[in-house]
Amino acid sequence: MKCSHCNEEIGELSLFFGSKTPYHYLVLDEAARQNRCEINKDLCVIDQNQYFIRGDLEIPILGTGDIFIWSVWSSISECNFTRVNDLWNSTARQNESAYFGWFSTQLPIYPNTLNLKCEVQTREVGVCPKILLESTDHPLAIEQRKRITMERVHEINHLIGHETK
Repeated sequence: MKCSHCNEEIGELSLFFGSKTPYHYLVLDEAARQNRCEINKDLCVIDQNQYFIRGDLEIPILGTGDIFIWSVWSSISECNFTRVNDLWNSTARQNESAYFGWFSTQLPIYPNTLNLKCEVQTREVGVCPKILLESTDHPLAIEQRKRITMERVHEINHLIGHETK
């Protein structure tokens, strides 16, 4: 597929981008990561006092049944992290109230996204939690609240796709 913005070959249009680790992990050097962190694809602990969970920030695409997804990280409290772990493989997790968090991924095409207030809503076993941003005037929060156009999806692919080549 060609980019609708620059006509360069970008492959297939993606509805999913994100980060494999929280920002706080990324900024550590390799030795610090080895000595201070425990991480898997869904959960991260740094220094036994910073707790993170990966989730999907979903943005519906106007005029389609599709959803654009940012795979992102949020910090949560130690108490909530323990609760998440206790219920990780339990069907009861889908009935949990949302956990308060701080957005812990810097998305490169937006103004600073670190530390935006958010909620983490766990869902059924095997489904990534949903991340809901607080309703603010931040462009990412507006997009999540109001939806995006397919043209915006092409623009995101242009901006991110060329960056990851």
